[in-house]
Amino acid sequence: MSTIELPLISVQPDWDQVIREAVSNKASDSFFWIACYVTGKPSVQGQVEVIKKDNGEYELEGKNGFTVSSLGSRSFKVECSELGAKDIIVYGPKDEIILAEKARPTCVDVSPNGRLFATASGSEIFLGNLSEAKVQTTLKGHLSDVTAVQFFPSNLVLLTGGADFQLKIWSVIDGSNPVTLRSHTSAITSTAIVEKGRNI
Repeated sequence: MSTIELPLISVQPDWDQVIREAVSNKASDSFFWIACYVTGKPSVQGQVEVIKKDNGEYELEGKNGFTVSSLGSRSFKVECSELGAKDIIVYGPKDEIILAEKARPTCVDVSPNGRLFATASGSEIFLGNLSEAKVQTTLKGHLSDVTAVQFFPSNLVLLTGGADFQLKIWSVIDGSNPVTLRSHTSAITSTAIVEKGRNI
């Protein structure tokens, strides 16, 4: 059986913002970077130019070996013939959630019912409703970086783990922390909830 090496496309993380700014005339720089990789071969580095049309629409033009075509406001198709990448679709985010200034998320989870999100930056945990795409509650109690957040199947309870050697169980309803599990001998790197959550 032979092994097939699939190409990997990497795109500037804020490409959708570059497009919005170019279309609204907020930025003069209307390019974002793109790269294609295949194991054992030299990578291909290029750019995508955002060309604004008179009617408020835009067109994408690939440079340096890339062919790019827009598929709408949140996606585009990429080809890099040099490395055999064809018909690769890149999707942008549907929504964006703004955390506190200078926050750097280290972990994220979405509740099983798809309504709530939890993310952490430093020692703080941010809870919110996805439909409003904003933080509603900030949980504080870890002494160091939070490295894992996970909702229980009930959607009402959150499990967090941190570099402070602690696991904490939080109420999503009122933000209380009824249980803290200590005595771990190193940082918590991940969590798992068994079935309905009686065991973690």
